[in-house]
Amino acid sequence: MRGRFYDSFGRIPEDSIKGIETAAQVLLECCDEDTTLLTGGPLHNLGHALELPKFALGRWVAQGGFAGEGVVPSELQMEKFAGKRTCQTWNFGGNKPAAEAALASKAIARKVLVSKNVCHRALYDGRFHQAFLHALEQSEASTTRATALKLLCSAMDKYQRGDGKKLHDPLAMAAVIDETVCSFREVHVFNDRQGWGSVLQTGTNTWISIDYDDERFRQILTGGPT
Repeated sequence: MRGRFYDSFGRIPEDSIKGIETAAQVLLECCDEDTTLLTGGPLHNLGHALELPKFALGRWVAQGGFAGEGVVPSELQMEKFAGKRTCQTWNFGGNKPAAEAALASKAIARKVLVSKNVCHRALYDGRFHQAFLHALEQSEASTTRATALKLLCSAMDKYQRGDGKKLHDPLAMAAVIDETVCSFREVHVFNDRQGWGSVLQTGTNTWISIDYDDERFRQILTGGPT
């Protein structure tokens, strides 16, 4: 990663990361039937972990996939996605074999997809920024919470542009904490030449987002009242 991410959050010294285990091995050692794993970005590491014997995962929450026509009611479809059944998505498209393996894997008990059709509605706008500033003001200055909020406020203040920054991964993170932040439907996920899509199907234990609760989302991220 380059640019603004490191400008805002810094880098880990290279000499501190020598001799580390592979991500796949770490996942094997840390995950079991009671573990929730959150992913954002192409699924290289999860794909490698699924190749290892005895890998098991209780819940996988992914920022990825697409739900459209036939799954999302017309009144919940964004204008740019209206009528579409499929769409290209970076996180799953960046490593299609790994995404397909994860979606098909019996080693993962529950699969929860916070998908592009909903993430593109979740924006970090002026109102969201003010909510973070308010949360920062209410935090004790010497706490980890205050440090984290200060980093976020500073980073997002530099990043904001236009109508707001789309909050893909933060919405998926919020779903880890409270799945009711999104409305989900059980589906079968597929991939074709036009991109990723989904169709309603019971018994898959794969759930994809069709809507979200903006107020609850803001509460989760800022630590406001539940």
